[in-house]
Amino acid sequence: MAQHASNDLGRRICRAGVLSALGGLLLLVPLIEGCADLSYEGITLGMRQAECARRLEGESVQRTDLGLCAVRTDLTGRTDTLVALVSREGVVTGKLQATFRPADLRWGRPAAYRLRGQLDPASSALGATGPVDSLRAILDDLASYRGPRSVMQAHAWVAAGLVRMIERWPHVGELASAYPHLTDILEQVSGGGESRLRVDRQGVYWFEYEQGPAP
Repeated sequence: MAQHASNDLGRRICRAGVLSALGGLLLLVPLIEGCADLSYEGITLGMRQAECARRLEGESVQRTDLGLCAVRTDLTGRTDTLVALVSREGVVTGKLQATFRPADLRWGRPAAYRLRGQLDPASSALGATGPVDSLRAILDDLASYRGPRSVMQAHAWVAAGLVRMIERWPHVGELASAYPHLTDILEQVSGGGESRLRVDRQGVYWFEYEQGPAP
């Protein structure tokens, strides 16, 4: 009798251990997938650069001639990038976030990419150039930047999305060949996808480009 009770207790302990392990795996799933935010929502246009840097505390933030940037890649290959554009007066004039998730052949899941951003053309000294010209100017600045490899990588992920987004405008046509050093990333962020842009009452551009399922 005591032997049966001991075996039953052992089985209950074993089952509890398995359930506990499974619970641990379930908790690990969102950690492995990662959070795309990178404090994007916490950064606002008009914010001082120092405050922006504080909002990104905990990330691998680097300062550049254009502002601030951070890039993070998790165990699945998912890459999240944030670029904050800063004026000469030290004020945030634009923020752009790119998220890329590679294809997973085991689950038949295609690659996915998303770019979202806000830009104040007035405070960024772009003037009344219009949305496409403004985004093209930002694209050229990001693509032409030369510095630490991690910074260039962060800029490249955002620039690739801008390329594909601008290509969706009528009468623009193919644009990728103008940026040969982005070829490797542009092969992963191929053409097509959905592009959206609106201008609010303050003249700020809100834009988004999506390709594939939500990353």
